[in-house]
Amino acid sequence: MVAADGTVVTYRLRVTAIDSPQTQWISIDTATGWVTQLSIRFDRTDDAAGDMVPTDVPDIRKTFTAAIVDALP
Repeated sequence: MVAADGTVVTYRLRVTAIDSPQTQWISIDTATGWVTQLSIRFDRTDDAAGDMVPTDVPDIRKTFTAAIVDALP
């Protein structure tokens, strides 16, 4: 676990056993068990100093929201 904010906890995973090594962050709301965010940062094989994007900005970020309703609108 790398962060906690209320009931949302964030885990960091390092994935190297694939063609594109990467770091992934997954945030889970422990009250519901639902994933709220997934971020992925791919490793750079060339000179990272020349990368236009700061290293703390992910290449992919997905956020998820869900609502449970009693009836159809």
